[in-house]
Amino acid sequence: MRKVYRSPDQPGTGRPQVLPPCSTEPCHSPVTCHGPVQLDDQASDFSGCVRLSNNTAELSAVPQILAHFLMWKLRNPVEGWRAHIVLVYDSQLTKDACDVPADRRHIPPKSNETVAMLSRRLLQAVEDSGSTVTWVKTRGHADKYIGQADVSAAAHHAVLGNQAADNAATAGQRGKRKGVMNLEQYLRQHLH
Repeated sequence: MRKVYRSPDQPGTGRPQVLPPCSTEPCHSPVTCHGPVQLDDQASDFSGCVRLSNNTAELSAVPQILAHFLMWKLRNPVEGWRAHIVLVYDSQLTKDACDVPADRRHIPPKSNETVAMLSRRLLQAVEDSGSTVTWVKTRGHADKYIGQADVSAAAHHAVLGNQAADNAATAGQRGKRKGVMNLEQYLRQHLH
């Protein structure tokens, strides 16, 4: 899964501003992080996944992405700045587990309860910060669609984004880590 922080109201340009999570300088490309699905409930980056699967790999990225953004926003306070976070996913389970109406966020899902409830809590924190989240569905393993005549430019970019997310997932499966947050510390310090 990839994350993009977009400000819908970049002054004077009419275009959204995209910001990396640890910088105040604008950029025009998404930030990709990766790491293995943490199954050890004593590890600082544990998000609640109890088994390893493609779904938990994508699902465990959601709290990492949201905590990254919230931490970035705390480190780079700009009065009135609102971000628009775009979460591109291919697992419908991920969206269904996390993206529920605010009045239903207290109802646990049937599976992956801990990581889903953590994601819901972080989504609420993003909304409370004045920012928004949009979920964008892409075809899983969509590289086979590149070059087909019926693939629009927007779909082509989604395919490329999905390929980047798949590459990040592969790196995570191999034990490589980039940008993985200490969720335990963030939760202890910032979510009460």
